[in-house]
Amino acid sequence: MNPLLEEVLGASYSDNTREGYKGQWKLFKRWLAEQGYGEDLPIDVETVALYLCGRFEKGRSAATLRAAAAAIGFYHREEGEPNPCASPMVRKVLRGLAKKIKKAPRQAQALTREGMNKVIETACVPRPLGLGRVESEARAKRRGLIDIALIGTMRDAQLRRSEAAALLWADIEKQQEGHGTLRIARSKTDQEGKGATLFLSKRALQDLARIRKYRKNRPGVFGLSSPQICRRIASACKAAGLKGRYTGHSPRVGMTIDLARKDLSLAAIQQSGRWKSPAMVGRYIRNEDAKRGAVARFYELEANAPSAP
Repeated sequence: MNPLLEEVLGASYSDNTREGYKGQWKLFKRWLAEQGYGEDLPIDVETVALYLCGRFEKGRSAATLRAAAAAIGFYHREEGEPNPCASPMVRKVLRGLAKKIKKAPRQAQALTREGMNKVIETACVPRPLGLGRVESEARAKRRGLIDIALIGTMRDAQLRRSEAAALLWADIEKQQEGHGTLRIARSKTDQEGKGATLFLSKRALQDLARIRKYRKNRPGVFGLSSPQICRRIASACKAAGLKGRYTGHSPRVGMTIDLARKDLSLAAIQQSGRWKSPAMVGRYIRNEDAKRGAVARFYELEANAPSAP
């Protein structure tokens, strides 16, 4: 293939998309080996359908199944082979499995300001390591300060975990007013790479300054992968006594809800979170909207109304 043509075709997929496909493809190849199937392409349609059914039986979501099929199709196309996931059988399997997954998509528990305060209070407390061992004070402090800076930065800038994983010190700048800005070159909804400049509070800047000594001569701010970020946030919330399913998306959802509670407009929240559509914002804040709705307001007014003489 012409080198320029190959480069242009490769650039049509974002780095995050390629990384996602790579992970899904590794899982598929591992399954093929475990089942005794060969890895020669093209993989037959029935084998792919069986794999997707197996993933469904392990509780994977419809989105994960679609991602797996997209990855399988991607690697077949890269090798110039027919895509088994474009077949009527695999498409029917995906539709059928999606219907079986009746539960609504599970939204990550929101890590609001209240929850963040609890994380800050407990982040540097030594945790059990197993086999009767406990973290040293120094190790707990280092881990805790990184957790605080990570979660605070992700909340302020409403970062996705992939964006936090890719964050460099060169992307952060302190402003004269005392707050900071954070520059991201590309995001999930910015495939052309126009970038965005995001706000960081004074507190977030201070938290980042505290951990810089741990990242000497390293361009990456946190040095963590997306899965590691997800695990650290979940562990920090559990240690703080917070209940629910906390993930790498929880800081972003939490700040969105905090903004809604301050009665900021849907358009303003959409812009700060860099969503293309207000529909996703509405999904996150639907419970807050219900609390501020007409019926809720009616009962609030009724409760505060003066008693009749």
